[in-house]
Amino acid sequence: MSEVLIRPYHGTDREALVRLFEQFLDYLVALDPLGRLRREPGYGEFYVDNVCQLADSGGTFLVAELEGQIIGLAAGAEELRPESYLLDHHPSRLGRVEELYMSDAARGTGVGKRLLAAVEDFLAGLGCDTVVLSVMAANQLARDFYKSQGYRPRDIEMLKVL
Repeated sequence: MSEVLIRPYHGTDREALVRLFEQFLDYLVALDPLGRLRREPGYGEFYVDNVCQLADSGGTFLVAELEGQIIGLAAGAEELRPESYLLDHHPSRLGRVEELYMSDAARGTGVGKRLLAAVEDFLAGLGCDTVVLSVMAANQLARDFYKSQGYRPRDIEMLKVL
């Protein structure tokens, strides 16, 4: 088996990234216990554009490539907080893992760990001393993965359909 390459996204990755983001949302739609998620046409293109803007604004957008195929993606950036944040929080520089997704074939191969470590290294290089991320409560696979990488639950968002 060839070596997986972790690298910054290129404009030529767009089509593959659109498909991967669409697969990601389809995965989350299937997990959503309240049925509030859906994927409309144009979602993949819109999301690739947003994450590219994040990277172009000082963040990072990485892909995992195997034999010319994009099999995973990750993105992160420093999360800027207003001065009022210091009224009830210790001073720190907060990084956020915005995205981390592996194709079905790449799950369990260690590629996710490598992508997460690359985003964390990028954030540490910016001076971030804390990293936060969000994960759907029903996504037990992702929750277990993040826990194995040292992340702990802190805030819980609740939702009620009226």
